[in-house]
Amino acid sequence: MPKLKFFRQIIAALSVLNAVSSVLNSADVGGAEWTTFYVVFGAGTSAGIITIEAAHSATYSGTWASLGTVAWAAASSVKSITVQGSHMALRARISTAAVGGTIDVYVNLSA
Repeated sequence: MPKLKFFRQIIAALSVLNAVSSVLNSADVGGAEWTTFYVVFGAGTSAGIITIEAAHSATYSGTWASLGTVAWAAASSVKSITVQGSHMALRARISTAAVGGTIDVYVNLSA
């Protein structure tokens, strides 16, 4: 059974297009086999998409690789996406702005 490496909030009450979470670097994600992102769509939201992205470096300034998306389905709801594998840097980005409310994102890494 996987062991919890850490759980923390990486986006807090944001709604703007292309807002980026704090980046999980190699020190954070090193040794993680599974990473689950929990996207919380706040009350009043009616749209929004989060894209989970990876790169070879936490400081990379180009276009990051998309690992998947989480699209709005209902206000006051939580959706999740799990990615498997070892990554050097991970982040969540608001790729379609939230409408009518805000989005929170939490991450859980398991080794």
